[in-house]
Amino acid sequence: MRVLDAMQSRGIAFDAVFLIGMNGLLFPRRAREDPFLADGDRRLIRKRLAAPLAIKAAAADEEHLLLAHLLGAWRRRLIVSWQRADEDGRAQAPSLALREVARLVFGQPDLERIEREAVRVPSHPGDAGRDAVERHGLLPPAEARLDAALQLGAPGSLREALPRLPGADTLGGIGALAAGLEMLAAVDRAEPGDDDDLRYDAFVGDATPPPQTWSPSRLEALGACPQYYFFRHVLRVEELEEPAEGYEIDVPELGGVVHEVLRDVYAGLVEAGRIGGPGLDSTEALREAERLAARSWEARASRLAARMRPRYPLLWEATSSLWLEALRRFLAEDIAKLIGENARVIGLEEEVPAAPLSLGGRAAITLRGRFDRVVRLGNGDVLISDYKTSGNLERLVSLSEMLKGSRLQIPLYILMAESRLGDWSAGGSAVRAEVIGVGPAFAAEEARFEVDPGKFLRCREGLLETLGALMDLADSGRFPLNDRSRICAYCPYLRACRKTHPPTLERLSRSSEGAVVALLRAKNTTTPTFEAVRRKPAGREGA
Repeated sequence: MRVLDAMQSRGIAFDAVFLIGMNGLLFPRRAREDPFLADGDRRLIRKRLAAPLAIKAAAADEEHLLLAHLLGAWRRRLIVSWQRADEDGRAQAPSLALREVARLVFGQPDLERIEREAVRVPSHPGDAGRDAVERHGLLPPAEARLDAALQLGAPGSLREALPRLPGADTLGGIGALAAGLEMLAAVDRAEPGDDDDLRYDAFVGDATPPPQTWSPSRLEALGACPQYYFFRHVLRVEELEEPAEGYEIDVPELGGVVHEVLRDVYAGLVEAGRIGGPGLDSTEALREAERLAARSWEARASRLAARMRPRYPLLWEATSSLWLEALRRFLAEDIAKLIGENARVIGLEEEVPAAPLSLGGRAAITLRGRFDRVVRLGNGDVLISDYKTSGNLERLVSLSEMLKGSRLQIPLYILMAESRLGDWSAGGSAVRAEVIGVGPAFAAEEARFEVDPGKFLRCREGLLETLGALMDLADSGRFPLNDRSRICAYCPYLRACRKTHPPTLERLSRSSEGAVVALLRAKNTTTPTFEAVRRKPAGREGA
């Protein structure tokens, strides 16, 4: 057997020829002129220079000649096939070249007749099995088992019938097949019972002890969707990333560059005495900041520049100028604000060592993290600032999202900073937190959002309750899916998720852990605790 394209098969004779894919978009190929060298220019070059340039418009004649070669290459059999529909079910048109096949078979170019008399080949395995039985009267054991499985239609029925299926005595892997069918039967079970099998719903128990120290990002992943956390941090299934093209900029890498530049700028301003004291000139401070930013950008963005500049120099220069201008705008607004509030920068990329955080009635949780910037304001308050180069900043400080467990980075920063307050400020001061947008995506009026201290204090008990509930899930090794999580839109594990599988959702709704996820989802600033959610009238889940 030889697998050839139409060009490779010229001049070769065969006992049987199989022409596969006789669809309109595949054969004959469409004739298109070269956009850089038109056919008129090609003819002129051929005439004057005797250069063997192909005339693109002649492709139709070439395809017709190739078809004639193919139709004359067989001695005993000619089999022609084409698709009626693609993998997504969209109809596919047959090739007009089938008219020539009809001319050969019927003596006239009747496309409708050749379509009508063609034998349809089923693509569905069940239909293909029945078709093979009708035509041949038998099936290989493997196909017979597959056909039986499709006809039985239920894993439990197939598991019971497995010993009686053709070739069962020769199946070396029948135990593994039975285990797989047991899993499928458990997954499809929706009826209530005392023996609900939740092993296949990421309820794995104490086989996966939680980490001793948590980072805010890891805890936020657990709160957004416990099953996403299970894939990412328990099974450690990494998302496959395509290597960036030369003209593409990796967003996390660029964000890291911006963070490094801002650290260099504010460290330089503090060292030069341009901020953090009375009677300072914001104009002089900004001029120094721009100089520091330009120098730091050149050094910190060197890896990006080395990848882009050789092949895309104008793109890199435009990108670099855009970000330097965005940094200049940000620094002008931010430095004026710091000097106006007589603020002192007391930490840059501040590492917070592991420290226990009391959650009330349960064991404490140990957190470790890093603050982009720590500032002591003129009134003694400590302000934690977190830089963001993309995203919806307002949602990051939404108290409702914090109570649901969906956005935990900023509230955890506040709780972590409170344990360090004595090192940073005098007694009686408070911790505040803000997110600041840095980059071309942010306008000045939407680039800064702060958590309301008063509202945060009123929701504090509910937040600690949320953290305790998430810790209970991690400690028990049970990670129910959240079918309304904010990360569903970009979750890399969506194909493995059963958020649209009614039996799974029914089983989870009966479990205590599934009920916890539902309660968390219903929390908001008017119902910040589980008790308040339970007292709320049915059908009014919080946004």
